[in-house]
Amino acid sequence: MTFPDQPYMSHVSEALWRIGGGASVMVGSGFSRNARPRRPDPPPMPTLEEMARELHRMLHPCGGNPTDCPPPERVPRLAEEYQAAFGPIRLHEALRRMVPDGDYVPGPFHERLLRMPWCDVFTTNWDTLLERARAVPPYATVRAPSDLPSSTRPRIVKLHGSLPNPPLILTEEAYRTYRRTYAPFVNTVQQAMMETVVLLLGFSGDDPNFLHWSGWVRDNLGAAAPKIYLAGHLSLSRTRRRMLQARNVVPIDLAEHPKAGEWPDHLCHRLATDWILTSLERGQPYDQTRWPSPPAKPKEVDSRLEPVALRPSDGPVAEPDIVPPRSTSIEADKAKVAQAVKAWRHNRECYPGWIMFPRDIRSTQRETVERWAPYILDVLPSMKLLERLDVICEMIWRFESSLARMPEALETAANKVLVAIDCRARTVGGERVVTADWTGIRAKCRDVALSLLTAARYRLDADGFEAGLERLKDYVDDDPCVAERVHHERCLWSLWELNYESLEERLGEWNVGDMDPMWKVRKSALLRDVGEGSEAVGLVEEAVAEIGTVPQSGREIAAVSREGWALRSTISLDNFARIQERLRELAPLKCDARDVWDLRSDLEHLDSHGQPAPHFDLGVKRTSRQSIRSTNTVRTSAYTSVRLAEVAGLPTAVDLMDVAGSLLALSAERLARDDPRIAVSLVLRASTDDNAPALERVLSRERVAALPKDEARRLYDAAQPLALHSNSRIETTRRLEQNIPWLERARVAMEGWSRLVLRRGAEAASETFHRALKLYRDPVVESDFWLHDALGNLLRRSWKTMPPHYRTRWILDILEKPIPN
Repeated sequence: MTFPDQPYMSHVSEALWRIGGGASVMVGSGFSRNARPRRPDPPPMPTLEEMARELHRMLHPCGGNPTDCPPPERVPRLAEEYQAAFGPIRLHEALRRMVPDGDYVPGPFHERLLRMPWCDVFTTNWDTLLERARAVPPYATVRAPSDLPSSTRPRIVKLHGSLPNPPLILTEEAYRTYRRTYAPFVNTVQQAMMETVVLLLGFSGDDPNFLHWSGWVRDNLGAAAPKIYLAGHLSLSRTRRRMLQARNVVPIDLAEHPKAGEWPDHLCHRLATDWILTSLERGQPYDQTRWPSPPAKPKEVDSRLEPVALRPSDGPVAEPDIVPPRSTSIEADKAKVAQAVKAWRHNRECYPGWIMFPRDIRSTQRETVERWAPYILDVLPSMKLLERLDVICEMIWRFESSLARMPEALETAANKVLVAIDCRARTVGGERVVTADWTGIRAKCRDVALSLLTAARYRLDADGFEAGLERLKDYVDDDPCVAERVHHERCLWSLWELNYESLEERLGEWNVGDMDPMWKVRKSALLRDVGEGSEAVGLVEEAVAEIGTVPQSGREIAAVSREGWALRSTISLDNFARIQERLRELAPLKCDARDVWDLRSDLEHLDSHGQPAPHFDLGVKRTSRQSIRSTNTVRTSAYTSVRLAEVAGLPTAVDLMDVAGSLLALSAERLARDDPRIAVSLVLRASTDDNAPALERVLSRERVAALPKDEARRLYDAAQPLALHSNSRIETTRRLEQNIPWLERARVAMEGWSRLVLRRGAEAASETFHRALKLYRDPVVESDFWLHDALGNLLRRSWKTMPPHYRTRWILDILEKPIPN
């Protein structure tokens, strides 16, 4: 069974659910017949025929045949005659009696109609049923042209007036002068017809309201007039249909429905309306914010309405259980892995495009892939190499999107697969394979290689990182985003090594392209680390502008997610209120970038019990507390926070307002025991004060003493040049705000240097004391009190670390130095 007008209904439905809104509806008097009575046996909502009959009766109370009343299109003439005979007030009273608005409440059809995302709802009805229907979101009501400027969509526009107040448009004269008197309404409807698909409900083909409005549009727009869609149980003759089509009106006549012949006469209009609303509802696409939950099962449809078109499913399928099944046999396990990976692949392909999993999705996805990883890795050796590559890709994508570190066992398996596949020679395991999809294979190898590069950086594996860069040289020209990520990783490596001189060089070499605005956001965050605030502002403003150029109809979650994080990275005291308001608007799409606050809250509450942390120097008391435990949950949240700042392009601060600085400092505290090198790198980057609590906890005397010898040496070797380089970047001729990033970094690095020198022995302490004396006479240090405390600690601690016979070398040098003030 087919319905010939189904394609037109599908077109309206597609426009209705288009992102940004693409359909409007005009509601006529026939739709009011779907209201529910408030009391027993009220007079019915009148049809045009009944209104014509009543006006005819009132005009000819004693004469004429009641069956000789004029057709519906003559209602304006009858109203004109009645007004001429009795005046406009009596006509208004008569119309109020004819339309028993107070005796009815909105029916289910009214509520279903307003639950749909119409751009505008126009109505020629005088009753208030639409306004009283419960709608989410609520609709504003426009009753007069003067209401238009202050109205916002979605809205209900009462084109012909609203009970109980006059005027109500009905007479011939009112229709004749309408275009002039109500020009703003006419322009609004015309604008809607030009910008959206317009559906007419509750009108008949000879309805005077329909005839006038369609005529006005043709008169004003001429050949440019778009098609409008008239839906209902119309019972149009062939000639009538052709006439409407010639007037750019496309009928959707439910009288032609395959089962319309079975509909009872008293139900045909109700069933037709039900079919129209059901068709529109079933065109609703999958709500992407529900990913990865599968689409809800469609509601059952009244068999009398079939066939009703159903939008093809474009949503995810059911994901595998969080806990993998028990191992039985290799073949059975392979089948289960294949099934799980198939679901993962499908769901990745319909992923909405957030730059990372939102918080409510992330924890479940991470737990699932972490639990499945050992099970899959046990099965992996029994698979073919290309199958292994496919499985590894899906696992890595989930680890990366969850902001989780890749397990070392997965790294090992991935490296083995990449070694065995040669994309240039097109060989797999040493054998040439011609028929394979090498474009797809190459893309997967490239993605795996990029992830392994990040994994090597998190392990601080210099050799592995360099090997990863070498491997990626073959892929840099494949996709502009590959080069961008490689540049980003090189910059992050320099940052983690605390080599800010190298970081400045890397940033100078990185010319960000126009492929993805997020790369500009990420570079801007790093530019702020080296004091290039002006360039950072320019880059992130470019990124926000590029995101804003995406047409509203194409502003899917991928673009909105980028907007949210770009705005978060620019937040400052000047724009705080405006950006917060915009982020609240993005919240329904899970693009409000709240993860920063949520993760910060997690880190503050996790592992919050500790002992009072002693001052670094012996004999000095401090009241701050030191965290001494480190659980897997704490480490996971800390690594997630660090990776989030990298992926989202969050600077530590913007114009002295914290963005990710406190988050990174908390992460450093939580990683201090298990990953001291990363923790020290983070705390020296995120701290702005040499007395910062995080610095005290991460580089406490106890923790410095517990550092492995090699780690202590590496950290000392990084902190010393960082302090010297930062000091060299401070210029006395620059304004204070330009120097602040380097002043903060210099004093924090000096403090770290002064603590780490305790682990480096007499020679290193002597060399440190020598450099500290030089800094003591440096004009920059001498003129800036911000650096005095940190330098004092550097002198004091390096002096105390030296044995007495080393100190004697420096006595004359000390006496030569001027006494402060």
